[in-house]
Amino acid sequence: MIYLTAILVIVLIWWFYLRTKPEITGIRRILLIFLRSTYLILLLILLLNPILYFSKQLSIKPEIIILSDNSLSMDQTNGQQDKKSLFKLFNQKIQDRLKSSRYRISEYNFAAGLEGNPELTDLTLTLEQLTEVHDLTDVKSLFLLSDGWFKDEDIRIIDQLNLPINTIEVDFPSEDADLQVTSLKVNRQAYLEELTPIIVEVNALDYQGEALLSIYSRDKQLASRKVDFSTENLQQIVFDLEFTEPGLTPLQARLEALDHDETYSSNNSLSDAVQVLQSRSVIAIISDQPSWDAKFMIDALRPHQRWETRFLLKTDRLYQGEMVIQWQELLPHLAVIILINNKNLRLDPEDTGFIRNFLQQGGGLIFMGRFHPDLADILPVMPSGITDSFQGLLSLTEDSQQYDTFQLISQQELKNIPPVSYYYINPKLQARILATIDNEEQSPALLFDYSGEGRILYCSFHDLWKWQLRSSDSVFNELISGLCQWIGQQSTDRFFVNLQRNEFSAGEMIDFQVQAFNELLAPARNLTVKMTLQSVTGEITNESYLTETLKGYELRFRIDIPGEYFYSVETETFQQETKGSFLVVPADWENRNLGINKPLLAYISERTGGNMFNPDELDEFRPEIIPERKLSQKYEIPLYRKWYLITLFLVAFSLELYLRKRWGLL
Repeated sequence: MIYLTAILVIVLIWWFYLRTKPEITGIRRILLIFLRSTYLILLLILLLNPILYFSKQLSIKPEIIILSDNSLSMDQTNGQQDKKSLFKLFNQKIQDRLKSSRYRISEYNFAAGLEGNPELTDLTLTLEQLTEVHDLTDVKSLFLLSDGWFKDEDIRIIDQLNLPINTIEVDFPSEDADLQVTSLKVNRQAYLEELTPIIVEVNALDYQGEALLSIYSRDKQLASRKVDFSTENLQQIVFDLEFTEPGLTPLQARLEALDHDETYSSNNSLSDAVQVLQSRSVIAIISDQPSWDAKFMIDALRPHQRWETRFLLKTDRLYQGEMVIQWQELLPHLAVIILINNKNLRLDPEDTGFIRNFLQQGGGLIFMGRFHPDLADILPVMPSGITDSFQGLLSLTEDSQQYDTFQLISQQELKNIPPVSYYYINPKLQARILATIDNEEQSPALLFDYSGEGRILYCSFHDLWKWQLRSSDSVFNELISGLCQWIGQQSTDRFFVNLQRNEFSAGEMIDFQVQAFNELLAPARNLTVKMTLQSVTGEITNESYLTETLKGYELRFRIDIPGEYFYSVETETFQQETKGSFLVVPADWENRNLGINKPLLAYISERTGGNMFNPDELDEFRPEIIPERKLSQKYEIPLYRKWYLITLFLVAFSLELYLRKRWGLL
């Protein structure tokens, strides 16, 4: 259509210029016809918006990616050659086979990512970066040329890659004697002047004799012990240490050969860190007489390291065993008071005054049993006038589901709770009823309220301990410990930072997780959570906002410079902040392990559907011949968008007007 219109325009213009006054020469006539035809055709193009289409047929060869490990562990030798030279020969063989089969080859070096820090090998980061920088559409498989010593927490990314990963099975024996500290296990938290177990696993390869295992903190020896490897290579040594200073304490286990020299000593030490706290939080269970309720509560709380549980008998005085104690002796680490009233609990003004002040300062109170009139102003209930106890079954209310603690109790577990001995009480208006008795009145059984900065949980019943005898698992223990953790938690502590460890290697990926809770201790969502990280000199090294996930709020980052780092997490919603610290130590992972990690390499190839080739199989390797993929690429040229067409239109139009005027045609 455009072509016919253009021809018609040219014919009409030729006819228009066939006769002119005055007459012009043939060359001038042709020039004017050309100029007018040009700008009118260009005007037509701009008005009709035509698009030119072109297509091109491409043949794309299948592709293989080769990932070559260039971390420091590849520099290890076996007396003849290093790993890097050995895998370089394999690389050349693979490329020769692939080129003969018309494959495209893409090669990358990796360590802590593509072309990353050689002091650490991170396969997960490497594959993540590979998917970002390389189109995997035509990639048929991947060759992983590595010794298999990775620092990844897990390698689940190989499932997400959806590519066969081929590995190399090679023997790389070392005849040198080698001592190794293979594991250092320590609790993340310890307490002052309490024995803390430190478990060290050591191994000896081609070494028979004695070695000295020592525990150091900041180059100060805390303990040492001789280890005899003459009969057993792999051993586990336990140290019981007592810390005398609070704070983040670095620990290092060092193993020193006494009878022979070693070629490799980088794997003779391993470090970690422990957060030493001032003291355990105290949970005081106070009753007017020994009871099964108290006994089973003590058993449920005893396994928790963060708590020290004390049973106190309250008669005319407060007794711990046969010793009279004062309330102030429970401070400053008292977190929860559990009062059990078996009808005879006597409280004098000093007792009630201490409890009130304790709640005002943010402490927690769990009251169980018969109503006590001396605490009427702080308890979330009022007396009913009925003093006798009755039997009934417990039933949770909808309000209880707002608290994670009660979600431990399934409907089946609720049926396992035997009848309890309960008292009739009347709830105050502000109290939250979390459980009721299954009777006609649906009388309150479990109530929650605040008093000052503290929390109060009122249980109008006894004999919950019988549930433990019917339950097949530890739900009773988890409920009791969960209630104490909830009631004893300071109301201002809404942030909980979860770090895998207290110590990380330089360049290692750190998963920083934060859980945030609202005033009902339900997970808080849609918050703006910010983390600020400072070095020991006060320099801010990282200031980032966390990403919300199903688990809470998360941030992943790396630190390359060793030292102690201090973090603070805050949100404007709560106007609160939590702080902590961790250590970053020089990376020594690459020299800790000798030889080839064959089990992991075999797992990777089997998991992804690849192959693990030995050197003989590699010589006979013939890749599958895959036909080239045909691709048709289409190109569009929108002529009306080209600036030079508009320029040409203006030039042709202006030049024709100028020539017509000059030659007397206007």
